[in-house]
Amino acid sequence: MSANDIFVTLEEAQPIDVTIEGYSYVDRIDVLLKEYLIDEVPVKVNNRRFRTSIPYWPTRLKVFLNGIKEKYITPISDTEFEFTEDVVTSDIIEVEYIKKVE
Repeated sequence: MSANDIFVTLEEAQPIDVTIEGYSYVDRIDVLLKEYLIDEVPVKVNNRRFRTSIPYWPTRLKVFLNGIKEKYITPISDTEFEFTEDVVTSDIIEVEYIKKVE
């Protein structure tokens, strides 16, 4: 650990106050989450494959099938993922992910 290391533990939607070398920044974590945490209905590519509108971090993708979190999906790229079985037309697919920023 060096003098430049910063460790912060946050509760969701709690105010944060960071002071570095005389500069202070106060914000709320929910403002940051709105920018980087994406909730959407993905676009259907075929009966198993779906596409998000924005690239995501593969380890930060949550897929919900009819409101239940899916455990068995395969990320294909940073915008596409695939189910192990076909999804029927009446199923509702939703995703939550962290936007990939490079």
